[in-house]
Amino acid sequence: MPWKVRFRGKNYSIESYFDEDYVAEVEANMIDVEELPGSFNVASHGEQIVENITIAASADPNEFPFDAVKANHPQLGEIYIFTGVPDGTEGELHVLYTNAAANDPVYNETAFEGDGT
Repeated sequence: MPWKVRFRGKNYSIESYFDEDYVAEVEANMIDVEELPGSFNVASHGEQIVENITIAASADPNEFPFDAVKANHPQLGEIYIFTGVPDGTEGELHVLYTNAAANDPVYNETAFEGDGT
């Protein structure tokens, strides 16, 4: 289920559970791909349900567990893909995209904090 989150001054939908075939399809159709420098952290907060999602960035490529790419996609709009292996996981993938109409409706009406912009 996607959530609405703020990142770099815009609202995005964020999903963390794309299946591998869908990710391959998204990556095959990305244009203007740019690897972002540094490292990132994407964290969900809440006990039983997601109450907030935060995104932190660092110029240090080893500070946080995620690498990121920015691109454009014909259906999803502007996208960011975060991939990494946080402690205690087998790996995670988070996708932010601007075209909220491309997938299921977002769960929250008010955007989560994201990077605070």
